[in-house]
Amino acid sequence: MFTIKYLVIFFIIILPDELQSRPQVDWFESINTLFTAHKIHTALFIHSNNTDDSDIKDGLFAKIMESIPSVSFEMDHEGIVPKDLDIGVLSKLSTSLLFIHYAKYSGNPVQIYRVMHSINKLADFSVNCYLLIVLETSSNSSEEIEDILQHAWNKTILNMAIVEIRLAANFNTSTTVIAEISKFSDEANRGLHKNIASRVIIHQFNPFIKKFYHLEFSSGKELFPNYAKNMHGHGLKVVIVDQPPFASVTWKEDGEVGKMSGPNILLMQTITEKLNATPVILPKPKNMRFWLSNFTVEDLINESLNWDLTAHLCVRFTEHILEESVRSQNIITHELGVLMPRGYAINNKIINNILESSALTLVMMLAIWLAAILLKFDRKFWKLSTIFRWIFSISVHHQPSRNFERIFFFVVVMLGFIYANNIYASLTNLGVDPLVENDYETLEAIDDTGLTPMIRNPLFRRTFKNATGVELNLKRRSIRVMEITDCTQIAILHRNVCCVLFKSEAEYHKQWSRTKNGENQLKFAAPIFWSHHAAFLFRQSLPGRKNINKVIKRCSEAGLLSKWYTHMTRGFGGIAEDVAHVTDDLHTLRGQLIVVAALGHSLAALVLIGELLTHRFRNSFKKKCRRTKKSH
Repeated sequence: MFTIKYLVIFFIIILPDELQSRPQVDWFESINTLFTAHKIHTALFIHSNNTDDSDIKDGLFAKIMESIPSVSFEMDHEGIVPKDLDIGVLSKLSTSLLFIHYAKYSGNPVQIYRVMHSINKLADFSVNCYLLIVLETSSNSSEEIEDILQHAWNKTILNMAIVEIRLAANFNTSTTVIAEISKFSDEANRGLHKNIASRVIIHQFNPFIKKFYHLEFSSGKELFPNYAKNMHGHGLKVVIVDQPPFASVTWKEDGEVGKMSGPNILLMQTITEKLNATPVILPKPKNMRFWLSNFTVEDLINESLNWDLTAHLCVRFTEHILEESVRSQNIITHELGVLMPRGYAINNKIINNILESSALTLVMMLAIWLAAILLKFDRKFWKLSTIFRWIFSISVHHQPSRNFERIFFFVVVMLGFIYANNIYASLTNLGVDPLVENDYETLEAIDDTGLTPMIRNPLFRRTFKNATGVELNLKRRSIRVMEITDCTQIAILHRNVCCVLFKSEAEYHKQWSRTKNGENQLKFAAPIFWSHHAAFLFRQSLPGRKNINKVIKRCSEAGLLSKWYTHMTRGFGGIAEDVAHVTDDLHTLRGQLIVVAALGHSLAALVLIGELLTHRFRNSFKKKCRRTKKSH
């Protein structure tokens, strides 16, 4: 073992300079941990078409190709061109990519800048995309490399590291060192690794504290630290919009924000707090390109360059997949429907009950009358008019006296109680509450009202793009507006419009339309045009986007989003007072109804008892009179 160690150390020391300039043998091993830690799936090698062959480049590429799928790109004076392999189209949605550029650096960074400019169009470095630049240098100056790192940050490339391999010509391997190493001790072995590490330098830049790192290679060194998890007070330009009930914002006369509240604001403040960032609220936006009806995904991306984050919920405005590059983690689900003025119609159900009960009663009367004829009952008692009075509990002067007829009489009375009560109850309901609220179960029912739909401009195209039939009628009558708040007020006051908005917004406006007697003046119709996830918008390639999405995801998993957005209508002062007032009224009304019902049943029972007693005493009196006559 002692002999083998001696041979290995001796072999490395006596290598010629060209082979000694290959300290990458050790740090190549850290590449494998890079793939696992950052979930990289594909490596893309970028090299110039005039690059000389290099053992370092070949060894590095060979090591990476052993681990993950790899593709080679050639760089010319115009940009990057795929070489020998068609991998499809790269876009801003491409993730889990590692771009590697190797160059023999002589102090001119133009070629490196050209590489950054090209790959910045191919991938979004705010997600799982990384850039590793390997430079073979002959100088020990770090200032030029710092300029490269600063230029990368200006290009919004945060996940970047420069590995500098300094040639052996810059190091003095004195005879003293060789003599010490030749002592075959463990100290000599550690010294050899230290010498190798000093020739591999990892250059990194934390833009949030403006600090450069020039660290000697070590096996535990992370090439791409997540600096964005702590932004150290870095300012994030935030756009907020008055979007009830998700955000309530008041603005000062100079356009600066006054007061702001709502779940959108809570989520924005949570994001900036967890990332240790400073929210810089931009002045009130005058107009946004993507609010127009003819905007494109390019308009949306260009608009996103004016801010870092929007604290208002947006659905997908276009069908282009690139729109996902400026959208955050999904926050809630929006359902687009119609908020209608509350309408009433005659309660057809009550009328149908009356007609059905009446028809059954008539059939029952005829059946009883025919049965009486067939059974040869006394015609004096079993006339149609008398049967009608029995069924509807109208008193008669004479009742059948024969036992069989009396039994049949009681059956008729019991049937009368059943069906006549239904008729009485239906007539009472028709007189007290003849109207019923319209449910608007279908788009046809909405269209039949003749109301004019009002819809936000950005939603019009998506909602009615392929409209046919009833939807086409609604599209022709629709009015496109920028703000939907005025629509609800018009619907309440004039009742000639309906508002096409999201269900969460409709619930909010419906609550605020509630009157003091507890009735909502607006109703959300049953049909849903479409549903989609709502999210915040980012600036494309915003550094820290991945960390922001993690915060949103954790808020969702902790139930905070559900708490904020589901119960956002709670705590309204006016509504709470109205609800309390309505609750007290309901308790009072319930007590009054109980008293009336108890009194009515009591009186009915007393009347029944009185009739029974009267009938009994009358019969007794008649019997006494008969006995007296007979005795005389």
